[in-house]
Amino acid sequence: ITSSNDKKVIIWDAISGAQRTTLKQDASWVLSCAIDSTGSLVVTTTYEIAKIIEIKTGKSKLLRGHVGGDVNDCDLSNDDKFVLTAGDDKTARLWDVKSGLELVKYRGHTSYVYSCAFTSCGTRVITASRDKTARMWEMKSGVELAVYFSEIPISSIAPSPTDPYCFVITTGNEFRILAPAHRSACSEHSSALLLKKDDDENK
Repeated sequence: ITSSNDKKVIIWDAISGAQRTTLKQDASWVLSCAIDSTGSLVVTTTYEIAKIIEIKTGKSKLLRGHVGGDVNDCDLSNDDKFVLTAGDDKTARLWDVKSGLELVKYRGHTSYVYSCAFTSCGTRVITASRDKTARMWEMKSGVELAVYFSEIPISSIAPSPTDPYCFVITTGNEFRILAPAHRSACSEHSSALLLKKDDDENK
Protein backbone atom coordinates (compact mmCIF):
# COMPACT_ATOMS: atom_id res chain seq x y z
CA ILE A 1 0.00 0.00 0.00
CA THR A 2 1.28 3.48 -0.90
CA SER A 3 0.20 7.09 -0.45
CA SER A 4 1.16 10.27 -2.27
CA ASN A 5 0.61 14.00 -2.78
CA ASP A 6 -1.62 13.07 -5.74
CA LYS A 7 -4.47 12.50 -3.23
CA LYS A 8 -4.45 8.75 -3.85
CA VAL A 9 -3.90 5.64 -1.78
CA ILE A 10 -3.08 2.62 -3.94
CA ILE A 11 -3.22 -1.03 -2.90
CA TRP A 12 -0.89 -3.21 -4.97
CA ASP A 13 -0.56 -6.91 -5.59
CA ALA A 14 2.68 -7.82 -3.84
CA ILE A 15 3.58 -10.54 -6.35
CA SER A 16 2.57 -9.11 -9.72
CA GLY A 17 2.97 -5.42 -8.90
CA ALA A 18 -0.46 -4.69 -10.39
CA GLN A 19 -2.74 -2.05 -8.90
CA ARG A 20 -5.65 -3.68 -7.08
CA THR A 21 -7.53 -0.72 -5.56
CA THR A 22 -7.23 3.06 -5.73
CA LEU A 23 -8.78 5.22 -3.01
CA LYS A 24 -9.08 8.92 -3.84
CA GLN A 25 -8.85 11.26 -0.85
CA ASP A 26 -9.94 14.86 -0.30
CA ALA A 27 -6.65 15.87 1.31
CA SER A 28 -4.03 17.51 -0.90
CA TRP A 29 -1.35 15.18 0.44
CA VAL A 30 -1.78 11.74 2.00
CA LEU A 31 1.26 11.55 4.27
CA SER A 32 1.10 7.91 5.36
CA CYS A 33 -1.03 4.80 5.16
CA ALA A 34 -1.47 1.34 6.64
CA ILE A 35 -3.67 -1.65 5.84
CA ASP A 36 -5.11 -4.25 8.22
CA SER A 37 -4.32 -7.98 8.09
CA THR A 38 -7.59 -8.82 6.33
CA GLY A 39 -7.24 -6.21 3.62
CA SER A 40 -10.56 -4.62 4.52
CA LEU A 41 -9.47 -1.43 6.33
CA VAL A 42 -7.00 1.30 5.45
CA VAL A 43 -5.68 4.07 7.70
CA THR A 44 -4.45 7.35 6.18
CA THR A 45 -3.02 10.56 7.64
CA THR A 46 -2.85 14.17 6.56
CA TYR A 47 -2.92 17.60 8.24
CA GLU A 48 -4.29 17.20 11.82
CA ILE A 49 -6.39 14.14 10.85
CA ALA A 50 -6.10 10.38 10.57
CA LYS A 51 -8.81 8.39 8.87
CA ILE A 52 -9.98 4.77 8.97
CA ILE A 53 -11.52 3.73 5.64
CA GLU A 54 -13.57 0.63 4.79
CA ILE A 55 -12.21 -0.42 1.42
CA LYS A 56 -15.41 -2.01 0.05
CA THR A 57 -17.86 0.72 1.07
CA GLY A 58 -15.60 3.76 1.17
CA LYS A 59 -17.06 4.70 4.55
CA SER A 60 -14.58 6.51 6.78
CA LYS A 61 -14.05 7.37 10.43
CA LEU A 62 -12.07 10.48 11.36
CA LEU A 63 -9.54 10.35 14.17
CA ARG A 64 -9.25 13.90 15.52
CA GLY A 65 -6.82 14.85 18.27
CA HIS A 66 -3.53 16.00 16.79
CA VAL A 67 -3.49 19.79 16.44
CA GLY A 68 -1.38 22.43 14.74
CA GLY A 69 0.40 20.30 12.16
CA ASP A 70 0.64 17.15 10.11
CA VAL A 71 -0.07 13.61 11.27
CA ASN A 72 3.11 12.14 9.86
CA ASP A 73 2.71 8.41 10.31
CA CYS A 74 0.35 5.61 11.30
CA ASP A 75 0.43 1.92 12.11
CA LEU A 76 -2.10 -0.82 12.84
CA SER A 77 -1.64 -3.33 15.66
CA ASN A 78 -1.16 -7.00 14.80
CA ASP A 79 -4.68 -7.81 16.02
CA ASP A 80 -6.16 -4.88 14.01
CA LYS A 81 -7.79 -3.44 17.14
CA PHE A 82 -5.68 -0.30 17.50
CA VAL A 83 -4.28 2.52 15.38
CA LEU A 84 -1.11 4.39 16.34
CA THR A 85 -0.39 7.89 14.95
CA ALA A 86 2.50 10.35 15.19
CA GLY A 87 2.26 14.09 14.68
CA ASP A 88 3.91 17.48 14.51
CA ASP A 89 2.31 18.32 17.88
CA LYS A 90 5.11 16.30 19.60
CA THR A 91 2.79 13.43 20.49
CA ALA A 92 1.89 9.94 19.38
CA ARG A 93 -1.62 8.66 20.02
CA LEU A 94 -3.40 5.32 20.33
CA TRP A 95 -6.90 4.91 18.93
CA ASP A 96 -9.58 2.24 19.09
CA VAL A 97 -10.39 1.02 15.59
CA LYS A 98 -14.00 0.10 16.35
CA SER A 99 -15.05 3.31 18.10
CA GLY A 100 -12.52 5.77 16.71
CA LEU A 101 -11.86 7.05 20.22
CA GLU A 102 -8.46 8.21 21.44
CA LEU A 103 -7.21 5.86 24.17
CA VAL A 104 -3.68 7.00 25.04
CA LYS A 105 -1.48 10.03 24.36
CA TYR A 106 2.29 9.48 24.43
CA ARG A 107 4.08 12.63 25.61
CA GLY A 108 7.80 13.17 26.03
CA HIS A 109 9.22 14.17 22.67
CA THR A 110 10.29 17.81 22.38
CA SER A 111 9.79 18.18 18.61
CA TYR A 112 7.87 16.68 15.70
CA VAL A 113 7.21 12.94 15.94
CA TYR A 114 7.97 11.62 12.48
CA SER A 115 7.34 7.89 12.83
CA CYS A 116 5.64 5.28 15.01
CA ALA A 117 5.10 1.53 15.17
CA PHE A 118 3.85 -1.31 17.34
CA THR A 119 6.53 -3.74 18.52
CA SER A 120 6.35 -7.46 17.76
CA CYS A 121 5.31 -8.34 21.31
CA GLY A 122 2.13 -6.25 20.95
CA THR A 123 2.40 -4.54 24.34
CA ARG A 124 4.73 -1.66 23.47
CA VAL A 125 4.96 1.09 20.88
CA ILE A 126 7.99 2.93 19.51
CA THR A 127 8.34 6.46 18.14
CA ALA A 128 10.99 8.51 16.34
CA SER A 129 11.37 12.27 16.37
CA ARG A 130 13.09 15.36 15.10
CA ASP A 131 14.37 15.74 18.68
CA LYS A 132 17.04 13.10 17.87
CA THR A 133 15.47 10.38 20.01
CA ALA A 134 13.58 7.15 19.56
CA ARG A 135 11.38 6.13 22.47
CA MET A 136 9.66 2.99 23.69
CA TRP A 137 6.33 3.21 25.53
CA GLU A 138 4.03 0.82 27.34
CA MET A 139 1.10 0.68 24.95
CA LYS A 140 -1.90 0.79 27.29
CA SER A 141 -0.55 3.05 30.06
CA GLY A 142 1.49 5.46 27.95
CA VAL A 143 4.45 5.15 30.34
CA GLU A 144 7.81 5.86 28.73
CA LEU A 145 10.06 2.81 29.07
CA ALA A 146 13.27 3.76 27.27
CA VAL A 147 14.94 6.52 25.26
CA TYR A 148 17.50 5.97 22.50
CA PHE A 149 19.66 8.88 21.40
CA SER A 150 20.91 9.87 17.95
CA GLU A 151 23.23 12.61 16.69
CA ILE A 152 20.66 13.84 14.16
CA PRO A 153 16.85 13.72 13.80
CA ILE A 154 15.32 10.27 13.29
CA SER A 155 12.96 10.23 10.33
CA SER A 156 11.53 6.71 10.59
CA ILE A 157 11.47 3.65 12.81
CA ALA A 158 10.52 0.02 12.20
CA PRO A 159 10.48 -2.89 14.66
CA SER A 160 12.19 -6.22 14.32
CA PRO A 161 9.57 -8.93 13.59
CA THR A 162 11.19 -11.24 16.16
CA ASP A 163 12.89 -9.05 18.79
CA PRO A 164 10.67 -6.50 20.61
CA TYR A 165 13.75 -4.59 21.80
CA CYS A 166 15.39 -4.16 18.40
CA PHE A 167 14.47 -1.58 15.74
CA VAL A 168 15.73 -0.11 12.50
CA ILE A 169 15.81 3.68 12.23
CA THR A 170 16.71 6.06 9.43
CA THR A 171 18.73 9.21 10.04
CA GLY A 172 19.50 11.32 7.01
CA ASN A 173 20.81 8.98 4.29
CA GLU A 174 21.64 6.16 6.69
CA PHE A 175 19.76 3.39 8.38
CA ARG A 176 20.83 2.06 11.75
CA ILE A 177 20.00 -0.85 13.97
CA LEU A 178 19.12 0.02 17.56
CA ALA A 179 19.59 -2.65 20.19
CA PRO A 180 19.53 -1.81 23.93
CA ALA A 181 22.59 -2.84 25.90
CA HIS A 182 20.42 -4.42 28.61
CA ARG A 183 17.31 -5.89 27.02
CA SER A 184 15.81 -7.01 30.31
CA ALA A 185 15.94 -3.47 31.69
CA CYS A 186 13.46 -1.62 29.53
CA SER A 187 12.85 0.93 32.25
CA GLU A 188 16.42 2.22 31.89
CA HIS A 189 17.54 4.79 29.37
CA SER A 190 19.78 2.33 27.58
CA SER A 191 22.55 2.95 25.12
CA ALA A 192 22.23 1.53 21.64
CA LEU A 193 24.23 -0.27 19.00
CA LEU A 194 24.39 1.88 15.87
CA LEU A 195 25.27 0.29 12.52
CA LYS A 196 25.62 2.45 9.43
CA LYS A 197 24.31 1.46 6.03
CA ASP A 198 27.74 2.19 4.56
CA ASP A 199 29.32 -0.52 6.73
CA ASP A 200 27.25 -3.18 4.99
CA GLU A 201 27.81 -1.79 1.52
CA ASN A 202 31.59 -1.77 1.94
CA LYS A 203 31.84 -5.47 2.86
